[in-house]
Amino acid sequence: MTPERVLVACPRCGSKKAMAAISGSWLRQRREALGLTQTAVADAAGIGQSNLSNVEAGRRVCGPEVEARLAKVLGFSPSPEAKALQN
Repeated sequence: MTPERVLVACPRCGSKKAMAAISGSWLRQRREALGLTQTAVADAAGIGQSNLSNVEAGRRVCGPEVEARLAKVLGFSPSPEAKALQN
């Protein structure tokens, strides 16, 4: 399964250079389709529930490391950058 991605401004350097990020609404839909709570997914991925909530609401963009963790828990294909962190 390939997640929906959106273009966002780079959160690290503040430049207008766009980067592809997982759509927060797609993550929420995937989590709900699996019948999982935010707390369960966050715990399994080793991130805070508030962090996941902010990603799903579009207030935060998850980087490759968090994406790799969420990919394992939610069963989707991560970006090449995140996939490199899984190995």
